[in-house]
Amino acid sequence: MVPDCSRDDLVNLFHELSYNTGAEIGVWEGEFTEKFCRAGFKMYGIDPWVARGTESQWQQNARYGRALIKLSPARCDLIRKTSSEAVKDFEDESLDFVYIDGMHKYSFVYEDIVEWTKKVRVGGAICGHDYMCTDPQIETVPLKYQLHREVKAAVDRYIDENNIEDFYVFGRSKPLIEETKNDTMLSWLFFKK
Repeated sequence: MVPDCSRDDLVNLFHELSYNTGAEIGVWEGEFTEKFCRAGFKMYGIDPWVARGTESQWQQNARYGRALIKLSPARCDLIRKTSSEAVKDFEDESLDFVYIDGMHKYSFVYEDIVEWTKKVRVGGAICGHDYMCTDPQIETVPLKYQLHREVKAAVDRYIDENNIEDFYVFGRSKPLIEETKNDTMLSWLFFKK
């Protein structure tokens, strides 16, 4: 566990590592992608923005519209495809980093890690969101909504199968003033060797 840092600190870390180009899988409305764009990174935002569960297609189209408005002035290409479709559009080792925050079901998370790791160069970072939840109230939520458990299981499987020793989990217990929300979901990261 890396103490007292959040996913927002990745922007500075990636600058220090001289990274230039990255992708976020699962953009939602573009808040996190925008942090990288504002810092000068070339970003690809991948999200199908399709109706799932109780979400209507109209709601997803509105989310896509908000992401377009937020990210259009930035160096960001929004790609309205599923992760498994979009990954085919990228050359192997063409990215400095990928941040995975798409579908949180085990099989999707595992596939994203396997396929997107191929697109990151040696020395680049593979990371993602929702590894663990620090909210003490999470145990009161029905188990079927605790998808971070599936994320953790998929990440742990990949880490174990590939004998990755330098694996990091990070998140802040209280947000800094400039951080927009208290992100109780911890992030994860490893570097491609």
